[in-house]
Amino acid sequence: MSILVCGTMAYDTLFSFHGRFDSQILPDQLHKISTTFLAPSMRREFGGMAGNIAYSLCLLGERPIVMGTVGDDFEPYRQHLRRVGVDDRFIRHIPGQFTSQCFGIADRDGNQLMAFHPGAMNFATDNHVADITAPVQLAILSAA
Repeated sequence: MSILVCGTMAYDTLFSFHGRFDSQILPDQLHKISTTFLAPSMRREFGGMAGNIAYSLCLLGERPIVMGTVGDDFEPYRQHLRRVGVDDRFIRHIPGQFTSQCFGIADRDGNQLMAFHPGAMNFATDNHVADITAPVQLAILSAA
């Protein structure tokens, strides 16, 4: 089956804070937050819904086409997708932009603080499904 997956590819940078946010962020001081968390562990993952869905479909034996917009830093992610067989012909590179980025930190209770930079995703409307030349039987429009 020919499957088109449209959406975001992003880099996820994830940190762990071994303490608790509620010991650092006081409820009566929420109007003036300025704090730093020691994050002794960090990992970087390939993220974004379209990239993750396409990758997973390949692991299930499909060969999906992925469509989205990416930045100058995308090449390691492209190689990651190609290794499993994702068709990346319709990923559009936006010069001068970063690929979408998510930065998150979690405390020991599982609470999370996140920051998301859309980067090249801001140009997603420059990529048009009508430009797909391959036959498509199913399309998945993923959220960010």
